[in-house]
Amino acid sequence: LYMGLIKLSVRVFFQVTNVLLVLLVAGLTSQGFGFLVQAGLFESLSQTLWDSSALLTEDGLIGQSLGVLIGYTARPAAIQVIAYLLTLTILYTTMKAIDKNMTLKNLMKTSTAAAAFIFVLAMPQWAAAKDVTSPYVE
Repeated sequence: LYMGLIKLSVRVFFQVTNVLLVLLVAGLTSQGFGFLVQAGLFESLSQTLWDSSALLTEDGLIGQSLGVLIGYTARPAAIQVIAYLLTLTILYTTMKAIDKNMTLKNLMKTSTAAAAFIFVLAMPQWAAAKDVTSPYVE
């Protein structure tokens, strides 16, 4: 057992661990946005993009394992896919920026731009008027 650990490259081990952690975080973010969709937020982006339950159900062993590890959902909403991809992009660019010794200022610009993008996606729903019957605000 220990002989196999000695032969294992530490660099490769941490690269694989980083990838698994990034996928785990992206999956958790996607699931969190799924809960927000169920709560009635992000109505403009709550439509289901596809249904892959015929290929891989969430109830099976593989579907449950992928759901826990990378956030697999058979019927994801649009905001879930956007959040997943945006999280992957942010974490990947952050990891590359750290590798290239990017300045903290540029890193904050990237993070702020990503947060503003998510906010803008949710904004049309908040700005919409509901049942306007009078021009006066009560």
